[in-house]
Amino acid sequence: MEGMRVDLRIRDGAETFALELKYKTRNAEIRHDNETFVLQNHAAQDIGRYDFLKDVTRLETLAGRGKMHVGYAIMLTNDQRYWNKGRSGTVDEAFKLHDGREITGRLGWGAAAGDGTIKGRESPLEIQKNYLLEWRDYSAVVNPPFKYLAISVGDSSAIAAA
Repeated sequence: MEGMRVDLRIRDGAETFALELKYKTRNAEIRHDNETFVLQNHAAQDIGRYDFLKDVTRLETLAGRGKMHVGYAIMLTNDQRYWNKGRSGTVDEAFKLHDGREITGRLGWGAAAGDGTIKGRESPLEIQKNYLLEWRDYSAVVNPPFKYLAISVGDSSAIAAA
Protein backbone atom coordinates (compact mmCIF):
# COMPACT_ATOMS: atom_id res chain seq x y z
CA MET A 1 0.00 0.00 0.00
CA GLU A 2 2.72 2.31 -1.12
CA GLY A 3 2.51 5.94 -0.02
CA MET A 4 -0.27 5.32 2.49
CA ARG A 5 -0.05 3.93 5.96
CA VAL A 6 -2.78 2.18 7.88
CA ASP A 7 -2.83 1.13 11.51
CA LEU A 8 -3.11 -2.58 10.74
CA ARG A 9 -2.90 -4.56 7.51
CA ILE A 10 -3.83 -8.23 7.34
CA ARG A 11 -3.17 -10.54 4.41
CA ASP A 12 -5.13 -13.75 4.05
CA GLY A 13 -3.95 -15.45 0.90
CA ALA A 14 -4.67 -13.07 -1.95
CA GLU A 15 -6.94 -10.82 0.13
CA THR A 16 -5.81 -7.76 2.03
CA PHE A 17 -7.71 -6.16 4.91
CA ALA A 18 -6.92 -2.77 6.43
CA LEU A 19 -7.88 -1.34 9.82
CA GLU A 20 -7.79 2.26 11.02
CA LEU A 21 -8.27 2.50 14.78
CA LYS A 22 -9.14 5.41 17.08
CA TYR A 23 -9.39 5.23 20.88
CA LYS A 24 -10.71 8.42 22.48
CA THR A 25 -11.45 8.63 26.19
CA ARG A 26 -12.78 11.12 28.68
CA ASN A 27 -11.52 11.29 32.26
CA ALA A 28 -12.49 8.28 34.31
CA GLU A 29 -11.15 6.19 37.13
CA ILE A 30 -12.59 2.73 36.80
CA ARG A 31 -12.34 -0.01 39.38
CA HIS A 32 -13.18 -3.44 38.02
CA ASP A 33 -12.22 -6.90 39.33
CA ASN A 34 -9.67 -5.48 41.81
CA GLU A 35 -7.97 -3.40 39.09
CA THR A 36 -7.98 0.36 38.68
CA PHE A 37 -7.90 1.96 35.25
CA VAL A 38 -7.22 5.69 34.96
CA LEU A 39 -8.29 7.17 31.65
CA GLN A 40 -7.14 10.56 30.47
CA ASN A 41 -9.28 13.17 28.77
CA HIS A 42 -8.42 13.30 25.08
CA ALA A 43 -10.83 16.23 24.45
CA ALA A 44 -10.59 17.98 21.03
CA GLN A 45 -13.54 16.02 19.67
CA ASP A 46 -13.59 18.24 16.57
CA ILE A 47 -10.13 17.04 15.60
CA GLY A 48 -10.97 13.45 16.60
CA ARG A 49 -13.98 13.51 14.28
CA TYR A 50 -11.99 14.94 11.38
CA ASP A 51 -9.21 12.38 11.84
CA PHE A 52 -11.68 9.49 11.96
CA LEU A 53 -13.33 10.58 8.72
CA LYS A 54 -9.89 11.12 7.16
CA ASP A 55 -9.29 7.43 7.92
CA VAL A 56 -12.45 6.60 5.95
CA THR A 57 -11.19 8.60 2.94
CA ARG A 58 -7.82 6.81 3.16
CA LEU A 59 -9.56 3.42 3.11
CA GLU A 60 -11.74 4.48 0.18
CA THR A 61 -8.61 5.50 -1.74
CA LEU A 62 -6.93 2.16 -1.04
CA ALA A 63 -10.06 0.25 -2.08
CA GLY A 64 -10.32 2.33 -5.27
CA ARG A 65 -6.72 1.52 -6.15
CA GLY A 66 -7.33 -2.19 -5.58
CA LYS A 67 -4.86 -2.25 -2.67
CA MET A 68 -7.30 -3.90 -0.24
CA HIS A 69 -10.49 -5.92 -0.35
CA VAL A 70 -12.12 -4.46 2.72
CA GLY A 71 -11.15 -2.00 5.41
CA TYR A 72 -12.62 -0.80 8.65
CA ALA A 73 -12.42 2.57 10.35
CA ILE A 74 -13.15 1.87 14.02
CA MET A 75 -13.52 4.26 16.93
CA LEU A 76 -13.86 3.13 20.54
CA THR A 77 -14.81 5.76 23.13
CA ASN A 78 -16.51 6.46 26.42
CA ASP A 79 -17.05 10.08 25.35
CA GLN A 80 -20.73 10.54 24.56
CA ARG A 81 -19.92 13.74 22.63
CA TYR A 82 -19.00 11.45 19.74
CA TRP A 83 -22.27 9.48 19.52
CA ASN A 84 -24.69 12.23 20.64
CA LYS A 85 -25.74 14.88 18.14
CA GLY A 86 -24.88 17.87 20.31
CA ARG A 87 -25.68 21.43 19.39
CA SER A 88 -25.92 22.70 15.83
CA GLY A 89 -23.83 25.41 14.20
CA THR A 90 -20.41 24.29 15.46
CA VAL A 91 -17.26 24.67 13.35
CA ASP A 92 -17.05 20.87 13.05
CA GLU A 93 -20.71 20.38 12.09
CA ALA A 94 -19.73 18.57 8.87
CA PHE A 95 -17.64 16.03 10.79
CA LYS A 96 -20.17 15.08 13.47
CA LEU A 97 -20.41 11.33 14.04
CA HIS A 98 -23.68 11.08 15.95
CA ASP A 99 -25.73 7.92 15.86
CA GLY A 100 -28.06 7.70 12.86
CA ARG A 101 -26.23 10.26 10.73
CA GLU A 102 -25.45 9.52 7.09
CA ILE A 103 -21.99 10.61 5.96
CA THR A 104 -21.20 11.33 2.32
CA GLY A 105 -19.79 14.00 0.03
CA ARG A 106 -17.53 16.96 0.66
CA LEU A 107 -17.04 17.81 4.33
CA GLY A 108 -15.26 20.96 5.49
CA TRP A 109 -14.74 23.17 8.52
CA GLY A 110 -17.13 25.98 9.37
CA ALA A 111 -16.03 29.54 8.56
CA ALA A 112 -15.28 30.33 12.22
CA ALA A 113 -12.80 27.44 12.70
CA GLY A 114 -9.59 28.72 14.23
CA ASP A 115 -6.13 28.26 12.75
CA GLY A 116 -5.06 26.16 15.74
CA THR A 117 -7.96 23.76 15.21
CA ILE A 118 -7.45 23.19 11.51
CA LYS A 119 -3.63 23.26 11.38
CA GLY A 120 -2.61 20.20 9.37
CA ARG A 121 -6.28 19.48 8.66
CA GLU A 122 -7.15 22.35 6.32
CA SER A 123 -8.30 20.24 3.37
CA PRO A 124 -11.97 19.30 3.11
CA LEU A 125 -12.66 15.57 3.12
CA GLU A 126 -14.37 13.88 0.19
CA ILE A 127 -16.37 10.82 1.25
CA GLN A 128 -17.16 8.83 -1.90
CA LYS A 129 -19.85 6.47 -0.63
CA ASN A 130 -22.75 6.76 1.82
CA TYR A 131 -22.24 5.49 5.35
CA LEU A 132 -24.98 5.29 7.96
CA LEU A 133 -23.38 5.72 11.38
CA GLU A 134 -24.48 3.21 13.98
CA TRP A 135 -22.82 3.24 17.38
CA ARG A 136 -22.87 -0.07 19.25
CA ASP A 137 -22.38 -0.90 22.90
CA TYR A 138 -18.96 -2.24 23.78
CA SER A 139 -18.84 -2.23 27.59
CA ALA A 140 -21.13 -0.88 30.29
CA VAL A 141 -18.59 -1.15 33.13
CA VAL A 142 -18.51 2.67 33.34
CA ASN A 143 -21.06 5.41 32.88
CA PRO A 144 -21.12 6.65 30.20
CA PRO A 145 -20.43 3.26 28.65
CA PHE A 146 -17.85 2.48 26.01
CA LYS A 147 -19.30 2.38 22.51
CA TYR A 148 -17.76 1.75 19.13
CA LEU A 149 -18.40 2.90 15.59
CA ALA A 150 -17.21 0.71 12.71
CA ILE A 151 -17.40 1.77 9.09
CA SER A 152 -16.80 -0.91 6.48
CA VAL A 153 -15.12 0.27 3.27
CA GLY A 154 -14.56 -1.82 0.16
CA ASP A 155 -15.74 -5.27 -0.85
CA SER A 156 -17.51 -6.60 2.23
CA SER A 157 -18.35 -9.81 0.33
CA ALA A 158 -14.71 -10.75 0.98
CA ILE A 159 -15.58 -11.21 4.65
CA ALA A 160 -18.48 -13.56 3.91
CA ALA A 161 -16.13 -15.73 1.86
CA ALA A 162 -13.42 -15.80 4.57
